[in-house]
Amino acid sequence: MFSSRHTPSGNDHDRPIPESHRSALLRDAARRRIGQLLRAAGRISQDDLDKALAIQKERGGEIIDVLFSLGCLQPNELLDFLLTLPGLGPADFCHLDIGPELIGLISAETARACQVIPIDRYGRTVVLGCATVPDDAERERLEEAVGARVQLLRCAPEDVEAAIARYYPEEVPAGEFAAASTRTLEGLGAPLRLSRVARLVRRLTSLPALPETLNQVRAAVESPDSSVRSVADIIALDPPIAAKILSVANSAFYGFAQPIHDLVHAISLMGLRETYGIVLSTTVIDLVSKWKNLEYRTFWLESMCCAAAARIVARASGRRGLPGIFAAGLLHDLGRAALLETAPDACAKLDSGLTGHELLDAEERLIGLSHTEAGYELAQQWGLPPEIAAPIRFHHDPMRATEAREHVAIISLADAMVYAATDNYAENLHVFDDHQETLAYLGIDPEVTEAMLAEYLSRRQAAFDETSENS
Repeated sequence: MFSSRHTPSGNDHDRPIPESHRSALLRDAARRRIGQLLRAAGRISQDDLDKALAIQKERGGEIIDVLFSLGCLQPNELLDFLLTLPGLGPADFCHLDIGPELIGLISAETARACQVIPIDRYGRTVVLGCATVPDDAERERLEEAVGARVQLLRCAPEDVEAAIARYYPEEVPAGEFAAASTRTLEGLGAPLRLSRVARLVRRLTSLPALPETLNQVRAAVESPDSSVRSVADIIALDPPIAAKILSVANSAFYGFAQPIHDLVHAISLMGLRETYGIVLSTTVIDLVSKWKNLEYRTFWLESMCCAAAARIVARASGRRGLPGIFAAGLLHDLGRAALLETAPDACAKLDSGLTGHELLDAEERLIGLSHTEAGYELAQQWGLPPEIAAPIRFHHDPMRATEAREHVAIISLADAMVYAATDNYAENLHVFDDHQETLAYLGIDPEVTEAMLAEYLSRRQAAFDETSENS
């Protein structure tokens, strides 16, 4: 609306628009119609565009961000397209760069020495993409350098390295970063992918919180005055969780010989700490079961298989009483469920046959974040203990864990056993080919390795059938 103090002259509409203003208007128009341009060039389909526009109308944001989140457009595909448009300069794509307010949070020296790049900030927390996960001492040094709490996300190393080269090149003086006018369109791929990671993490943090029942059980378990009966009374107030506890206790996967029909009896046999771990994991899985994009039955069966295998590995390695192992097995793949909920279309493009590091690499390439990092971020948000959070993050790289390493190592071997193809242990020993260092760390020799795999396979089918009927 025009101000009432403005009285246009008769020839206002004939005045030429200043060139700088005209360029800004053209850039803004291009941003608003980029979806149509991509569709006309055959880079996306009309269905892709319609879906993206509907989501943009509902949630807001840039159409490019929505197309990325849907998985129908990759950053390199956008760049290939932009390079076909004539006359583009730095000002035309600066809105796609990581902003100077973020880049200026750390010095070039810190970025290069620690191989980190700032990609987001909320409140007093700065989110840093990193090529490898720093240890606690390096995290403290980073927080001192940044002057704020840091949240570290392992991103594709090549993207972190490329972004550091873009914003903190060697020729830039210490304490400074490269001016926008010196950057090229060709180097924009890494920042686009890293920014996509930041947006994905924000979607993860918007997922629902855990129910209050869990906090009540934790407080009761930690209280010196708690008893089996008092904990059972709290759990009984949440019938779905109580039913899940009894289901776990009676499963062949958990291993009790006699049927258990009473919650107090189940808790007394499990112990309070183990009960809390199972309440925690089953509460999380109950919440996950409501996510619309997850095939819950398969997720529950695979989770139970890993939890059962983890108990076998713990016993075989002389760590029978290690608390939280069953719960860690249940939740080790939480990140896969989280990615399905927050980036379902991108997940659909993943090869379903990929496992291990090949899967992590594909997730980083197609989604921007691996399921191990996504699961760990959710575990941090929900306040899950280290013996569960660390296996979620490191079960594919157990020797990189800096805490709860025994838990991580056990879950890593258990996860390998889940993917055994047949019930013949001799045909499946190859599942440990990439785990020799982990086996040595746990002190498991070849003979014990064969025995624990044979035990798992001998029980798997019966337990699988039982769990399938009860899930």
